[in-house]
Amino acid sequence: MINRKIFLPSLIILAFSTLQAGPFKKNEAQLDAKIIEAQARLATLQADPKKAIPPIILNRARGIIILRQLKAGLGFGAEAGGGVALVRRSDGVWSPPAFVNTAHASWGVQIGAQDKDIVMVLMTEKGLDLLKDGKRGDIGVEYQATVGPVDVGADLDTNQLSPILIYSSATGGFAGISLKGGGIVGAKNRNQTYYGMTLQQILFSGKAPVSKSSANLIRSIQKAANP
Repeated sequence: MINRKIFLPSLIILAFSTLQAGPFKKNEAQLDAKIIEAQARLATLQADPKKAIPPIILNRARGIIILRQLKAGLGFGAEAGGGVALVRRSDGVWSPPAFVNTAHASWGVQIGAQDKDIVMVLMTEKGLDLLKDGKRGDIGVEYQATVGPVDVGADLDTNQLSPILIYSSATGGFAGISLKGGGIVGAKNRNQTYYGMTLQQILFSGKAPVSKSSANLIRSIQKAANP
């Protein structure tokens, strides 16, 4: 019989190793590449009309999180991943992207593996709480995240939507039902290496510098919101 206390942490570590191979503390060029990858993941999602985020939703979003996540399980499992998060200030200007990580333990009837791109669109102040210092919790329960609508018109009432809308472009197979715990956390070393700042300072202070790759990602979001 598998010892879950040993196997589950090992599974999470293995997943992070797969997603973030190389030195734990990335240099600036490697982190630039992570931002470029996030831009490509968003572009891939937006190129699929069956999965693309509608412009009206991006136009009214308060924030966005772009993740790559690996999910693996055998009776129980783990999810681990990383990516970037941006928020939009009250003046409409987007922050530069901060680096984030996510990890969840999962329980339930499940088997398989899945590599997926996930975009979380934060629609309200409650949605933004996910990125604020010390905020944790089940994204689906505490933050009322739901699958985002795709084929909508310009008259959509975004005030009636959930605080967090989730869009995904998944590959691989994964079957089963799971209950998850965890949240989004800042990738401390990466943010310090790239900005010399914390997650909250990058997103909310208005003082973080905007690199060329960051500016390109922001323009991609703006273009998708106003095609």
